[in-house]
Amino acid sequence: MKVSLARRGPSPCICYECHFVAIDTEFSGLHETLAHQFSLFDTPACRYKKMTSTFEDKKDGCFGVALFKFNGGTNEWHSCCYNFLIFPGAFDTISLAEPIMCQASSLTFLRLHNFDFNMWISEGVPYLNDLAASKVELYLKSRRSIFQNGSEIEKETLSSTAIYKKKLSGPGSATLSDDDIVNLVDDLKGFSRIIQAISASRKIIVGHNAYVDFFLTYQEFCTDLPETYEEFKVNIVKIFPQIVDTKRLAHAIKDHFFSATDNPDTLFDTALLTDTNLFALHFNTQMKEKFSPKIIPSEEYKTVLEQAAKRRIESIPDNLCHDAAFDACVTGCVFIQLAYLIQRPSLQFCSMHATARDQLYGCRRWFNVVNATRCTVPYINLQGDDPVSHRPPLIVVVGHKTHSNLCGLIDKLHRDLPKFGDYDLKYQAGNIVIACGNPGWY
Repeated sequence: MKVSLARRGPSPCICYECHFVAIDTEFSGLHETLAHQFSLFDTPACRYKKMTSTFEDKKDGCFGVALFKFNGGTNEWHSCCYNFLIFPGAFDTISLAEPIMCQASSLTFLRLHNFDFNMWISEGVPYLNDLAASKVELYLKSRRSIFQNGSEIEKETLSSTAIYKKKLSGPGSATLSDDDIVNLVDDLKGFSRIIQAISASRKIIVGHNAYVDFFLTYQEFCTDLPETYEEFKVNIVKIFPQIVDTKRLAHAIKDHFFSATDNPDTLFDTALLTDTNLFALHFNTQMKEKFSPKIIPSEEYKTVLEQAAKRRIESIPDNLCHDAAFDACVTGCVFIQLAYLIQRPSLQFCSMHATARDQLYGCRRWFNVVNATRCTVPYINLQGDDPVSHRPPLIVVVGHKTHSNLCGLIDKLHRDLPKFGDYDLKYQAGNIVIACGNPGWY
């Protein structure tokens, strides 16, 4: 269901009735700036600082929401999907302007996937986070105060009488009541009310490779980002207490859940979890077994997802990939399929399928853990201490001290190192320090 108005989105009661919510976002810009490039040298706290600078003026252009509800009688998951075009509202020339930073690569990507830029600007749902809403409310009340005290202002500013008369003579200029202001601010909050409803439901919220999604959701629709990484972690789980990242969940299942000591009848080929691309996971984790749950997608995505049982979604004509609501739906499907893999060994000895609670909370140990891309740690624990880095030790290359030779050495390393895998290097105290991206270097 494509919607462009927040009032046509999921109502709070629907959010409460579903079992979990899946999300996906499309951005006006995604790549870091040259001054704040992400690096294998980044600690989680350093990455957070870089992200606050990189995404300061980037905006969510489209937000997909998929609500999933389980029918225990038929062992079926049903989804209802919503696609929100969201655009900062402008209601007064004096109000705080919302800058939007766009990147050519991101806009090109959106265009290739049929993003409607005209509709985004003309019909996009407005939004305000809590802090911005408070500022707007104060602004409106201050303007009302000016209107109501117009006669005094007119007497005190004789040199500008004509201007002030024009501003204050409009019909109804002094009729904004407190209720009017509250209602106006509520309308300007727009899409933020949807996020507030999801937060208030306390449901599991699922994303794929979702650190940036939750980072921007916090900034755009909740409140301004805190100064420190530690504060952000504390605050985000207050807003969304049950976060699941399907990319991290796939890594966790592959690395920790299955082992060679498992019963051969219950083994799953974990090589199928090596590719953690969203659409690869969707295809590779589909199981057609006695107790595997059936997923009934919303009507507009049914045809594509039925074809996806036989081949990866990207190869299907008119596949809808990177439509935010569609990607949210696929993310929810992947979560259900991964949750089933966790339950699968125990179901071999049962006479009935797993309940919704068993499916969802079987992976509880990986709640509030999100994937970290090109960082010193593989993931970020939003509800506790981050893991110890398992990356290979740093390599220090000592070259000749002359500037020309050192530059030549750096160029040579950039030519030779890519064949070994992911890497970053930096110049430090006369030496070159190399960070390796994976243990395959040895």
